[in-house]
Amino acid sequence: MTIYEKLLAAGCEIEKGPGTDLYALATTEALAIIKAGNAQYLYFTSEGKSWVEVPFAYDPAWLDPYGYKAARVARCMATVEGGAT
Repeated sequence: MTIYEKLLAAGCEIEKGPGTDLYALATTEALAIIKAGNAQYLYFTSEGKSWVEVPFAYDPAWLDPYGYKAARVARCMATVEGGAT
């Protein structure tokens, strides 16, 4: 399992940032998962909450990095609904 999958399975709060970096609320459990994966991470505070940023660990960004699938679906839906793109 990837760090992303382990954090999800543990119910940790994850936020999507720009690009492929993973942002997780810096709980004891999340930090333990990240450290067990030997990942490098950055620690920061935003809006009164402590977060960790793990570079290149946001799995969904790697599956569709430029949003091509979402754009294709939108074009198909527009065509089905009678619009042309």
